[in-house]
Amino acid sequence: MFASLFGTGASNKHIPDEIMNLSENKLESVLDQYLSGDGYKRNKQTEYTTASSNIAYQVLLLLLKCGKIPSLRKNKKCNPNHWVGGYTENGKPDNKRLILRDDNYVHHPVRRVTIYLDKKVSYNFAV
Repeated sequence: MFASLFGTGASNKHIPDEIMNLSENKLESVLDQYLSGDGYKRNKQTEYTTASSNIAYQVLLLLLKCGKIPSLRKNKKCNPNHWVGGYTENGKPDNKRLILRDDNYVHHPVRRVTIYLDKKVSYNFAV
């Protein structure tokens, strides 16, 4: 039953929709339990690691739903196949950049704009 709900193999795991759509107070409980297993605290930062990109992004969404401003990155230093996510205890970002949050969105500043010029031929087949 667990495999049918959450997937098999570390990198193939996911969180079922039934859990993703719970109320905020129930999501807080789910996150507490998840972080007690796959999470840890360092300084004022709570972090989690996972081999599943699905879990990494889904936990990020759950943290956002609970009012946290999370971060997510690949663990390039120790294991490039793993993800590290987390948030600070006060719910604010762990960097000094301006980040705004309203009821539905978290707004991050644009750090860089890169323009790539590609010299490929494009065809318009509209009739």
